[in-house]
Order: sequence, then C-alpha cells, then structure tokens
Amino acid sequence: MQAQEPSNSPGAFASLAPSPAEQRPALPFYRGGQDDNKATAPNGAIINADFLRYAANSRKGIRVENVRPGIHVILGYHSVNCIVVEGATGLIVIESGTKFGHGRELRQMIRGFSDKPIKAVIYSHHHYIGGGAGLLDGEKIADVAVYAHPLMEHLDATTNDLLGPMQLRRIGIQFGAYLPSDGPDARLGEGDKSFDEPHLNAAAPLKVTHAVADKEVVTVDGVKIRFHHIIGDTRDSLAIEFPELDAVVANSALGPVAYPLYTLRGDFFRTPDELIASLDLLRALDHTYVIPVHGVPYTDKASAQAALTAHRDAYAFIWNQSLRAINQGMTPDEMVASIHLPEHLANHPLLYPGYIDWEYGIRGIYRGMVGWYSEDGADLHPPAPAELGDALVEGFGGADAFIARGRRAMDERKYNLAARLMSLLLGAEPDNPAARQLKADALRAMAQATRTGVQTRNFMLTEALHLEGKTDWRRISPKSFFGAQTVETLSAKPPQDQVKLLELSVDPQAAAGVRTSVTFRFPGHGACGLLLRPGIAEFRSEAPGEAAIEMSLSVRTMSQLTLHQTSLSKAVASGDIQVTGDPGLIPVLEKVLALAPRQD
Repeated sequence: MQAQEPSNSPGAFASLAPSPAEQRPALPFYRGGQDDNKATAPNGAIINADFLRYAANSRKGIRVENVRPGIHVILGYHSVNCIVVEGATGLIVIESGTKFGHGRELRQMIRGFSDKPIKAVIYSHHHYIGGGAGLLDGEKIADVAVYAHPLMEHLDATTNDLLGPMQLRRIGIQFGAYLPSDGPDARLGEGDKSFDEPHLNAAAPLKVTHAVADKEVVTVDGVKIRFHHIIGDTRDSLAIEFPELDAVVANSALGPVAYPLYTLRGDFFRTPDELIASLDLLRALDHTYVIPVHGVPYTDKASAQAALTAHRDAYAFIWNQSLRAINQGMTPDEMVASIHLPEHLANHPLLYPGYIDWEYGIRGIYRGMVGWYSEDGADLHPPAPAELGDALVEGFGGADAFIARGRRAMDERKYNLAARLMSLLLGAEPDNPAARQLKADALRAMAQATRTGVQTRNFMLTEALHLEGKTDWRRISPKSFFGAQTVETLSAKPPQDQVKLLELSVDPQAAAGVRTSVTFRFPGHGACGLLLRPGIAEFRSEAPGEAAIEMSLSVRTMSQLTLHQTSLSKAVASGDIQVTGDPGLIPVLEKVLALAPRQD
C-alpha cells in the first residue's frame, strides 16, 4: 500500500459545503420538512440526500497518510484511525480497533510501510482496545509497553461488564447491525468488519502497563511524549502530545461531523464544559499537526485552529443556551423548540449532524444537569402504559378510531405524532397489528428523511423492523460493533470481578426467602464470597467466615458460568466445581443468581 500525502486545507472540504437545499428547513424532518430531499443509495437504501452526499464524500477507502516524517495514519479501515509514530528502533501505535481481527489486519497494513517492531501501544480511550492482542500477533507482548489513562480499565469494565449486554445491543442498533444489506431499509455501508472465526471476532485488549498522569512526560524509543487528561466521548480520554514532532493525537470532540453531546446507545453524562475545555487545550497547544482519532489529520495550524474553534463554539452555544433556558424555567420540549445554532455553525461543513441530532444533546443536558423531573406533577407517579392506553382508546371511541387519527397524522406528514399515538395504543394493545404497522410506517418515514443518517435512521429503522417481526432488537447481534467477551478474555481478568457482577443477576422473586452465604475459591487466584439476603447479594472481597457452602472452581469455569455456557448444577455434576457444605443450595443459587445457560 502506497502512502499518500494528506490534503486538508480549507478547500479540501468544499465538497461538503451545504447547498441551499441543506439550509435548516421551516419544518423538521419528522414533520415532512425533508420529504422532498430523499435519494436512493447504490444498495437500494432510501436515505436523506444530504446525508448520502456527505457519506459519499467522506468515504475514500482504506489509505495510509504520511502526515509528516515519522507519523503515518491509517484511515478508512475502521471507524477509528490507527496512528503510527516511528521511534529510533521501533514503532509506537495508537488505537487497535475493537476486535482481535482488526488489530491483526492493522498490523498487516503497518507492515506495508515499516518492518520495525512495535515498542509501545497507546490507547486514547477505552472504546478501541479490543484489537490490542491482534496488533501484537507475532510480537513478544511482555516486551511492549501499554499506555492509557488511569480510568481506562475501570471504564472498560463498566462498558463491557456492568452495562455490557445493553451496550452490545444498542451499539449494534446504532451502526445498523440489525438492518439488511440491500433494499429500502438497508444500512449504509457495512460498518466495522466482522469475522466468522470466533477468536477474530473477540475483544482482546492488552493489559495496561503504564497508567499515565495528567501532564506526565515519557520518552519511548527516543520519542518524547506528553500525556494530557481530557474529556471526549469518555472520561478516560487522552491528548497525546509529541512536542518535538510539533504534533498531537487526541480523542476530543474534534471530528468530521457534529459531536454527540448525547448518544442514543446510552452512556454517562457528557459534561459539555469539560469537553469544550479539552478543545481549548488543543487550541492552546497550537501544533501544526493535529490528528483526531476520528476524521482526517490537520497539517497546518490555520486549518486546525479554524476547525477546533468551530467545534468548541457550537458546543459552547448549545451548552450556554441550554443552561440559560433551564434557568428561565423551560422544559426540555421548550428548549428543543427554541435553541437553534447560528447559521454559520448550523451550516458549517465540519458540523454536519450526520451522526447525532442536536436536539438529543439539548435533552441530554437537561437530564444530566437537572434530572428527569420537568415540573409536571403528573410525571411523578404516572399511570401504567396499559391503563393510560385503555383510557385514551375509550376516549377516542375504540382502537379503530385511534388508528384512524394516527393515519390522519401520517397524511398530514406529522410522523412524530403518528408514532406517539401508536405507542399509546400499543400500551393498551401491544399485539395490535394495525398499530404496530402504523408505528413502523411512521418511524420508517422519519428514518428515510432524517439528515442524521447514523443514529436516528438506524434506531428508527431497526425498531420499525422489530415491530414488523423482521428482526428482534432485544437480542445482541453477532455483528455488533464491540468484540464479544469470550472465556479466554474473561479468564484474563480477576475472577473476583465476575463474582461481584453476580450482584446484578439476582432474581428478587427467587431470592425472596433466601438468607445464606457462599464462598468462591479459585485455586491460585484467591477467594471471595457473597452474602445473600432477600432480594440482595452482597459481594465480599474475602471469603465469609463459616459460609453455608463453599465452591472451588477454576477461573475458566467461572468465565463459562458468566457467559451462560454452562449451568451451576452441570458444572458441579461434572466435577468442574467441588462443593463443601450444603449441596442443597446448588439449585437455589442457580435460580437466584441466574447461573444457567441463557434461554433465547
């Protein structure tokens, strides 16, 4: 693969400049404002024409850019860039993709321009660490230093363990894993590569060897590096400065599209003031080469400063105006209706809302700062959806009248109203086929029109297909964005962490009358325990004294239990778990802690 020189002068983005049709419409897309601006992609996907043009301009295939002597960037292979910095005898690699196979293929691309060994790996944040072992496939891992933020492994555990099933499912929805490859509902592009071989599709992160402090300076293979703690889409983000190379790599809000102040897949509150401060730090560093982990590198100060300033001003406007509106007593709906970016920012080519809708960020700020209560007392103790739906159906004069009103809303191109009406009816009659189809039709109409062709389109289309029985968005897709946990990857972690997660698995009905204690003993890896009370499991980092039952098992067996590849009773019967104490507790624990294969 031949290295290509980057081109990112202001003129390089001219093709993404908004046309007159891209000015903010008088009506939003969910009220028909973009119905006349649809196009059909080569795979048959019906999609907003502005987003299709944006996607075509931004997808230039896999390429290697020689940003400056000693720094290469691999773009287009993954949603995250892979940045390679050349040292005296080896390479420093930043980012590895999300799966073992990604790292292995990135390694092959690196070998296209350098045969030096990898001396260090740097993670800018915890989203793209799963390809680490693949990146070093063939290297002696023990000889490679791994640098990351001190919070990285904790936040990775939160994403993959505490919220793992939700994150895997929702991020699959976000990137179109549940959508077909062709036809009107097709996803646009294939997304990040998936593999048939389980080990290639697995997350395989490397253990961090150096948790770096803010402003810490290290020298790796003759290259001076200064680390800065910043806030991007995660709280473990880094700006990785190479002062002698006049360059900085960062996971900040600088990207090729408007940055998500909130993401539909769900995440911790992203505090805009800290995010803005991180962009201001990059502005203050004032390097010639500014390399985002998402999007194209900047190779001159003027372009980098202009892009950084545009991004920070947009988020500062949304942040400040949201706080102003909150202090004026506005509700989230009123805020969304009144807060609009100035035209020079709304139509800026680097702030195209292709990934996320600005409205979601405004609602996210309200909830993050104020919480869910919006001064409507009726929301404090709302009726159940079924009761509310029944009352509304009765008021409308029956379900048929309700559906007729929804169809009228569709005819008036009030798609969001039609979808909401059908949600209310489905609260009363969840299996009503006409209501399910009409809601799917409303969601599909909005999905085809939205300029937010990633999150809004994919979430709406996936729900539409779910309503029609064509997919099940409650199950995790094998094509999800993150690599899946495996017995091998779980077994590399302390088994006590898996026991701690059992606190989340308690079935309160099954545990209603349970009061007991359990010791988990892992030969060579210590012991821990659980105290069980009605509805509660309390983790103990040490074995409880005089536990009612003690189980001795390998880390591998614990991992199989965590992944529901075996059951507690089966593992005991096979001898994989040795039990002392009351064996009659085994079926109780299996039910209370859901230690059985998952039923799909």
